[in-house]
Amino acid sequence: MAKDFESTYKPRASRVAIAPLSNLSTEPEGARAGEVLRDEVYYEMIRHRDEFTVEVQDIAETDQILNRHRVSAEEAARLPGGDLCRLLGVDAVMKGSVLKYLNRSVLEQAAEKAVFDTVTVGSEIKAKLSIYDAEEGELVWQQDFEQKGEHSSSVDELRKNVAWSVARSFRYRKKKIGVFREVTGF
Repeated sequence: MAKDFESTYKPRASRVAIAPLSNLSTEPEGARAGEVLRDEVYYEMIRHRDEFTVEVQDIAETDQILNRHRVSAEEAARLPGGDLCRLLGVDAVMKGSVLKYLNRSVLEQAAEKAVFDTVTVGSEIKAKLSIYDAEEGELVWQQDFEQKGEHSSSVDELRKNVAWSVARSFRYRKKKIGVFREVTGF
């Protein structure tokens, strides 16, 4: 990861895209989970947009650009970060993968509890997200996110928790000055 993020990469980025997430889980429904997780991350980022130094490109615009260039979500996920940035016309791109996805309904969990008097695991989601710089294609941020639910957990709840964690750890944040936030530096 970039050691000089604050002095080099952060100042030159004004627009970040969130690319489709690839499914590296063993579950076929992990692909749909990636789509929903991407939506959740986008909406959480938009909710906190005043805290960031960059604009987050609308995912509908990202998808339109990919469609116009006939690049599928799977192909976009495999493109090098710098190439994907240039294709999308952004300064940085967040891309990643769903590594594990387990959607256990409350009913399944209750049945396991009734039969075996235990619940081994509730729902679970694990994802790895990275941000790449357009200019050099450099990996500037990467983090794993994992949420395991207890019994009676819903996968929707877990996805929202992951999205919240992504927004909280997003590197393009405005500096706090006392109780006030830096606006832009002008």
